[in-house]
Amino acid sequence: MEFLGVSSVGHLLKKAGDMDLEDLNMPERITAPIKKKLFNAVHQFGTNSDTGNKYWDHIPIHEMMEAIEQFGYTLLQEDNTPWEGMLSGADESIVIPIGVKRRDRGESEGEYRESYVPTNAGLALSWYKMPSGRYEITAYIS
Repeated sequence: MEFLGVSSVGHLLKKAGDMDLEDLNMPERITAPIKKKLFNAVHQFGTNSDTGNKYWDHIPIHEMMEAIEQFGYTLLQEDNTPWEGMLSGADESIVIPIGVKRRDRGESEGEYRESYVPTNAGLALSWYKMPSGRYEITAYIS
């Protein structure tokens, strides 16, 4: 079957230029039980979590990154490299994609290259800087 002169995905990619089928990275799926573990790991940094009313002198992003990394996942930037950003502002909300490291075969035999692939999850993070200078944090996995 042909649609708008395109008979296959390969044909469409040839029309797109230098792309190849391997260039299309579909998100890796994180299962519900793993998402729950990730949620519990980052939720502890929230202000009104089960650990009590915890306010922070800083936005605990590095602590959250470490909690996520212990499950083999990494926060990603827009170009699917590990997140290296900076958080600022008195009142913000963001979602940072969560990815997983993948090893692909290189061009030579025995050669591998590592890359990060986005998943179906992200770290949803909100913060509010109170008049005291401390931060109120909300964090969960979306």
